[in-house]
Amino acid sequence: MTYMRPCYNCKLASEPCERRYAVKAQIKGAGITSVKFKCDQREPLFAVGQRVSVTWPVSDGDGEYYECNLETWPATVVSERAPRFLICVDDVESDCGTPRADYLKAGPYAKVPRGRLEPLDEPGRNVCVTCGELGPNYVGCFSQCGYKALGCAKSGKPELTQ
Repeated sequence: MTYMRPCYNCKLASEPCERRYAVKAQIKGAGITSVKFKCDQREPLFAVGQRVSVTWPVSDGDGEYYECNLETWPATVVSERAPRFLICVDDVESDCGTPRADYLKAGPYAKVPRGRLEPLDEPGRNVCVTCGELGPNYVGCFSQCGYKALGCAKSGKPELTQ
């Protein structure tokens, strides 16, 4: 079986896809086990700025992690870093009352596999494609300092998604 790299984290991966069938026909019999190609029909499983819930196993206090101790936090997808997604977890308590800072020690950003994410029925957030900063009414990195110009304060590039 051949691993089709663009098909991973694609919404259409479980459906019939003409592009995937064409590539399979071209490499048939060549002994290739992994292939990377451009696909115009690819749709990411979670879009940048989409609101999701992330579920992690949490220690019971003794340092042991059990799958029965699952806690969920709301988050926003910042980018896709195949095979995982980079998310920014909201600074709120989980559904069981654990603060985010108690679980994520290094900050609000984390890379997680798609199996830990579920879409939320909330409007998406704007995300700076350069630095990943986000917010509900985000207009650019400069806006955090009171300056209302569009653009990224870290690079000067005026790019926004959504």
